[in-house]
Amino acid sequence: MKVDEFEFPDDLLYDENHLWIKVDGTTARIGLTDLGQALYKGIMHIDLPEPGEEFPRGDTIAPFETIKSVSKIIAPLTCKISKVNEKLRENSEIINESPYGEGWILELELQKPEEKDSLMPISKAAEVYAEVIKKEKEKYAYLYE
Repeated sequence: MKVDEFEFPDDLLYDENHLWIKVDGTTARIGLTDLGQALYKGIMHIDLPEPGEEFPRGDTIAPFETIKSVSKIIAPLTCKISKVNEKLRENSEIINESPYGEGWILELELQKPEEKDSLMPISKAAEVYAEVIKKEKEKYAYLYE
């Protein structure tokens, strides 16, 4: 599904922190949405956790630096890291180039699979992200004049 100019695959779940989550049983792969990578232009470096590390939902998993700021990936679910995208250690810009493909960030082992019910299907995420886009356009309206 497209929301404004941004792509959001229908088969993924989403959170309000601009993450996509592909759940498969008790495992999940996560990454930044197309909108998220656009908002965090120019990801220059990401500090990836080590496999085996555990995080409660809401904790910072992976801080990252952009051209403008330092931001962070927040754990969308209580998890144990099972795999990291090693390609990002040398070229974190892959996240901006291919957010749903080569730019995936982490694979997780879900510690509380029932938490996935708190994630948004595309129908709900589209509403939330449309509002984010609207606010961003209002904030930067002077650029479009």
